[in-house]
Amino acid sequence: MKLGVFIKLFRTQPLDQAIAFAASQGIQTIEIATGGYVGNHHLKPKEALGNPQAIDKIKQVLEQNEVAISALSCHGNPLHPNRTIAGQHHEDFIDTILLAKELGVDTVVNFSGCPGESEGRAGYEVVPRYRESFVDLPHRGLRQRTGCLEGYN
Repeated sequence: MKLGVFIKLFRTQPLDQAIAFAASQGIQTIEIATGGYVGNHHLKPKEALGNPQAIDKIKQVLEQNEVAISALSCHGNPLHPNRTIAGQHHEDFIDTILLAKELGVDTVVNFSGCPGESEGRAGYEVVPRYRESFVDLPHRGLRQRTGCLEGYN
């Protein structure tokens, strides 16, 4: 068993310092926030995607500290009833998946759902994006490890 931590806890420190501190406390794996509600303070997928120098720098810091990435976390809601929020969270999710591939990380954490029924929900349209999110994964060389929510309309 390995001990890990969600380094969002150390958001006031740059990534390299957060990793070094975690390692100094005996932490062996880290989960890094990459978008959605948890933000992307330590790792912005759009800046790292397709940027070999950025990817190498991250891998070097991890190696120097003997720490591995257990997961990238994109806690957004691509099913949000507000299309603008849903669209941004969907984009964050796809970018996180692509970044995970570049970093050699095999786990991406996400969640989704719809707000409960309420009077304030009037005017919102539920946007089911799960199927859209997963359809293209095999074409990008990625494996789907989670299921789509069938009949979720």
